[in-house]
Formats: sequence, structure tokens, C-alpha cells
Amino acid sequence: MLSAPRFSISTTNEYPISAVVSHDGLSRRIGLPRHSFIAGQTIPATLVVTNEDKRSFDLARYCQMNDNPIVLTNREISAGVQAVSDLMCHPLHVVLHPGLNWIRFSIPTTYPSCAEMPPASSDTPLCLSGNQMPPFPPGHYKTGWTGLGLPVPPPVSVTLVASQIAREAAAPELPDSCTTIPVTGPVSATPTFPTGFRVLDALPDALAAQYPTVYGGIMVAPATSGESGVEVNSHFIVLETTRDPSLEAEATAAYGPPLTVAFKLSPRSWSCLEDVQASVERATGALKEEGITMIGDGIRMPNVVVEVTACKSPNRRAAVAWFDRRWGDSVRVTTCAKIPSTF
Repeated sequence: MLSAPRFSISTTNEYPISAVVSHDGLSRRIGLPRHSFIAGQTIPATLVVTNEDKRSFDLARYCQMNDNPIVLTNREISAGVQAVSDLMCHPLHVVLHPGLNWIRFSIPTTYPSCAEMPPASSDTPLCLSGNQMPPFPPGHYKTGWTGLGLPVPPPVSVTLVASQIAREAAAPELPDSCTTIPVTGPVSATPTFPTGFRVLDALPDALAAQYPTVYGGIMVAPATSGESGVEVNSHFIVLETTRDPSLEAEATAAYGPPLTVAFKLSPRSWSCLEDVQASVERATGALKEEGITMIGDGIRMPNVVVEVTACKSPNRRAAVAWFDRRWGDSVRVTTCAKIPSTF
């Protein structure tokens, strides 16, 4: 008799993903690129499953026929009008290969039906022009699960905002590297590191290249009382978006005595921060149109943000709002009303 496959999910992190629940050897999670969407948009999502077995399995064997497993709902939306994703149990056939599997799907944020003319109802509102489906009301929603034969984890929270205020309220459009779900394990071979303190210059670039979605940067650990200057600068913390045994083993081996290394979770990868910084620097033309002068920028540790100094006279708040709309809390802005004379 064929035994059931064993699936598990790696440790979750700061991204808007569901918690992980296991049952009978099966577990999984949902990943979304952000928490907030414009009502009427289609939400891109990912089902992440790790197959710990050495065999491949057809996911359709573990769910009920004609299931619509993923829905979007809240207390104001009745079960009959829930937004149903395009990830259906049948006729979908997804082969789960050994290791990490990403199953991409989408969830609509519009009503499934509408009335072409009055009367309408809360469950079947009037159609938009061209008989288009109207969007769900703004508010807080959650993803729900009804099938796929997998255990049901806590839902992912989603906020829908009204389309007419989308420019002000929608989530910032971050680079893809900031929304990619972390994948553990190196993507290239481990290089040969120099010995002694020369490894300090070699390791960061190596980890960034080998673990692009996990490595978040390296910083000096807080000083311990009584240590010499050399000792204080010999202790380091490597940031990770999720715990990666391969990365940690490599960093520990490279930072041999007298160097020490510890590890800490971070909400952003180093590649995300570099891409945000590059995006900020490319926005020079748009900044000038807004009357903003950017004096400097750089990646700041341990806050894991791109720090910007910008001047706008007389409305300094407008400068902060301008950056926030585009990059959210991945950019921290220090403002001034007048450009420093030393600039």
C-alpha cells in the first residue's frame, strides 16, 4: 500500500504569509506580496509546500473533486458571494516534487455576479459600465480554505482599499526582490575564503550571491563591557529573512576564532535593500518635479532600511509622504527645509 507523503514548511518570517499547521505529515502556507490591495484588483498568491519524501505526488489525489479551496471573505460578505481563487482541486493536477514547490494562483476581489438593472441586493450589486463585476467594499478580509486535503492554518489578513484613493492608500510598489518568498540553500558553490580578518571583506559578497532571498546583511554585535577595541570588532551578527542552516554553517565556518558570529531574523534581504536604494536613486527626475532635493542615501543597519536625507521647502511632510507612497517603511527619510551650505 502506498504510504502518505510527508510535507513540511520552513520557518515563517515578516512577510504576509499564513502560519503553518501540520497534520498527518501534511503542512503548507499561503504567501502574498503585501497586505493591502485595491478593491477590484486580482491578488497574486503562492501556495508553498515542501515535500520531504523522496517521491513525487499529485496534489489532486489528496483533495475532493470540484473543491474551490481558497476564498476571500469577511463578516459582511456572505458565503454565497465569497471571492473564489483560480486554484481549484479539479481538474488541477499539481505534481509535488521532492523539496520546495511553489504553486502560483490568484484571488479576485470582485463580486462573482452582478445585476444588469434594478433591483439589486447586497449579495448581487449593480454591474459597472460594460457589465463589469463591482469590487468588494473596502475593509479587512481574510483568506479561507475549503479543500485540497491539506490542514487549515490561520488565515492571511488582507486589506482592500477604495480604488478612488488608491494612489494615496495602496501599498508601495516594491522591487520583486522585496516580495519574493525566501528560499533556503545556496544557489551557487561556496567559494574559498581568505584567512584571518581578510574574510570580513569576502564573506558579505559571497553570502549575498549564494543566498539572495535569505541573506540580510552583517553588522558588528553590541559591545561587551571590558573588551578591547579589537575584541569589540570581532563579534558579528548575520541577518536572515528566514533561518537557513546552510548559510549559518558557512558563516560560522568562515568566521573562525578569534571572530564570532550570531544570527538574527530580518524583514528584508540585502538584495531587496540594494534594489530599493537603486530605485530611489533612479527617481531623481521625479524628485525634482516635486521640488525635493535628495542630499544622500544609504543602507542602514541594524534598522534594515534605506536611509535618505532630502530637503523640501516649505513642506517637509510632503517629502516624507512622497517617499512613503513609493517605498513604504523600507525607506526612512530625514528632512530639511534648506539645503545645508556644506552640500
